[in-house]
Amino acid sequence: MSDDVQVALIGLIVPVCSLLVIGIVLVVFRKQIAGLTSRTTRIKVAGFELELATQALIEAKPNQKVSAGIARGIEERAARLAPRLMGVQVLWVDDQPHGNKVERRFLRVAGLTVVNARTSKRAFQLLDEDDFGVVITDIERAESPTAGIDLARDVAEQYGIPVIGYIGSVDLARPVPAGLLALTDRPDVLISRILDAVEASEW
Repeated sequence: MSDDVQVALIGLIVPVCSLLVIGIVLVVFRKQIAGLTSRTTRIKVAGFELELATQALIEAKPNQKVSAGIARGIEERAARLAPRLMGVQVLWVDDQPHGNKVERRFLRVAGLTVVNARTSKRAFQLLDEDDFGVVITDIERAESPTAGIDLARDVAEQYGIPVIGYIGSVDLARPVPAGLLALTDRPDVLISRILDAVEASEW
């Protein structure tokens, strides 16, 4: 065999061996590689969904538009708290839940689980059945004009869970009713108070 042929064969052996090694690595570690790829994809998708949810939050209330700067700050905070938000359940008590779609979507995209209840009776059934980290309530419902205030007081006394009042319009001259961590009509304040409650918790 001539020297030229030997050199050519050696030149072929090196890349072939390299490809074999790469192939073996891919086969042996295929599960780990697939998991890493899947995780990266999930992170990108979750980040994009959170951006969309934040944009919707900015435009949720045309008469009380959330500034882009504040909304992005909330988005960054939610992303930073993502590991703690996962698995936290929020009980949202409102007889007209269709009015809170944007806010509920943001919470769900951020990792929280949102459970809806239309009455205080149903809310207490759910509270007895499962663990919740935060309760959100309206104030007036068909069952009572003070349904949310009564609910907040009882939840605070019986369960020790933070309750946030979320209504159409807040009179800033009036004090926040007993039992409520906060009372607001702004989506950015609502989300911020929920994140506060999660950060302050020992879950």
